[in-house]
Amino acid sequence: MKRPEDFYDKELAKKLTGITDDKLLEFYIEGIISRIERAIGYDLVKCEKTEFIQGVDTNVVYLNRKPVEQVSKALWLKEELSFRVDEHRLILTAPFCQSEFLEVTYTAGYDILPLDIQMFIFSTLKENLANENGLKSFSLKDVSYSYFDKVQQSENFRRGIIDLFGVRV
Repeated sequence: MKRPEDFYDKELAKKLTGITDDKLLEFYIEGIISRIERAIGYDLVKCEKTEFIQGVDTNVVYLNRKPVEQVSKALWLKEELSFRVDEHRLILTAPFCQSEFLEVTYTAGYDILPLDIQMFIFSTLKENLANENGLKSFSLKDVSYSYFDKVQQSENFRRGIIDLFGVRV
């Protein structure tokens, strides 16, 4: 899915990562965004989405994409249901049964990434580029640097996804 030109702050990304080449910066950031999207199971860009959700004998349905901006319709057995929306939960006036599917059409996602998500992306990029030579640590006079290995970087990424999006990866 095509992202808007201002989906993230490129100037802030340049300052924080030290990468000045626009194409290279975009390549790395798009790669990290794609990795996030694979982990959470949906695109971050705002769009309209139709989901078919199997009944669970309840009147509360959790929509996959976040943040939910608007729910335009909820159909059960081809009839429109009345509902209200609470964040990413669709609350129906009556429960629907397990053997049936609810068709929900809604708009969700971001026009512009929130700053906390941008900072996560930029810091992940900086961390991934910080140790291109594979060093564990080095020292210059009184200052020493230690780098995370790939396993620790991957674990940091996983924990960041859980913190930001509330999904297990």
